Amino acid sequence: MSKLVLVISFFSNLAAISEAGPPASFDEPKSVEREMAGDKLPSEFERGDYLPIQYRGNLLNHWKTEGLREPDAGFEWVRADQYAFLINPTSGFIRDIVELED
Repeated sequence: MSKLVLVISFFSNLAAISEAGPPASFDEPKSVEREMAGDKLPSEFERGDYLPIQYRGNLLNHWKTEGLREPDAGFEWVRADQYAFLINPTSGFIRDIVELED
């Protein structure tokens, strides 16, 4: 009986150890932002898409001087390249896109 318990505990420990391993892309890990963006440029986003966090940093607080309308409640204008995106700052949901003049 004790041999059976010993064999069962050995194989259960072996199974637990064998499950661990390196991540699937150990040699070249991808960042979460890059995966979410899908390597899109700002010009490739459309209304209804989600703007990745790396494009949300340049707030347009002076939206009037840029010729933009007042942001809806819960939204804000951000600039990425020559585009202004009206987004929800938490989720990145794009409600509107305007191409800005240089």
